[in-house]
Amino acid sequence: MFRKTIVLSLIMGSLVTLSAELLKPVDSDQREILTISGKRWTYYTLYRETISFDVTGPMRLKMYSRVTSPTKTAEYVAFGFGIQVDKQDAYAVTHKQKLSSGVKSQQHPNHFYSHAAKDFFTVPEGQHTIKLVPNPEGEPVIIRVLEDLTSSAGKKLRLVPLVKQDPVKIRVAGSALSYYELTPGEDLQLSVNGAGTLETVSRLGFENWMGSEQDYRIQVWDGGKLLGTYYFTSDRSDQSEIDGHKELVPGKWRSCRISLPAGNHKLKIRLLDKERQAFVRFALITK
Repeated sequence: MFRKTIVLSLIMGSLVTLSAELLKPVDSDQREILTISGKRWTYYTLYRETISFDVTGPMRLKMYSRVTSPTKTAEYVAFGFGIQVDKQDAYAVTHKQKLSSGVKSQQHPNHFYSHAAKDFFTVPEGQHTIKLVPNPEGEPVIIRVLEDLTSSAGKKLRLVPLVKQDPVKIRVAGSALSYYELTPGEDLQLSVNGAGTLETVSRLGFENWMGSEQDYRIQVWDGGKLLGTYYFTSDRSDQSEIDGHKELVPGKWRSCRISLPAGNHKLKIRLLDKERQAFVRFALITK
């Protein structure tokens, strides 16, 4: 239904906090008020008609989406929608979430709602219209779009994944930085104890058949919980090279940051795109 074209990339160097501002659509007021653990949350309905947001970038967006159903026919429900920036091709977002018994709606008290899926995007500099496009064959989806606010970074502790592979050196302007290879089906695992912010820096490996610009997606899991799906667009870096991989040209670096609460975290870093190869490095930022 949607052409798979990345139209958004992540802000680099920003630290996500719990503070965020809810964005309101400019062309819809079809709100759904959900009650979750005693708190009320405003969502907007995406069904049959698009909804649009006028924004000024650069900014980072966090999007919560849930599928709604009048009957509970299955424990997990697949759903999706498209995201379009200005008049570019829409990018298809797909999820499969478990229905939750702890989510209630004032407008539809007998309906069932899934757990929230989370997506993160960055709007480039300037005035833009973000349009969400419903899946014409899907169930109604409710969406909550927020602008993430940021705070300054603290101390960085370099993290080494729990893998047997040796790090790969990527050389830039005479210096060499250690990265770890990330391929589809071969997750990288991290063990983190304590609160902080996980910083993931990645570079796509460009093969000869690839164009000058490519997209890729990385997911971060904590145990069985999906913390987020991150969408990147990168182009070739003419100023760097990968030791031992002369057939690849490294892409320009892209990064994301994820807040981690106190406790033990068993993290998995996953590359979603087939026929892609990325190189990543990690740090834990603490105040």
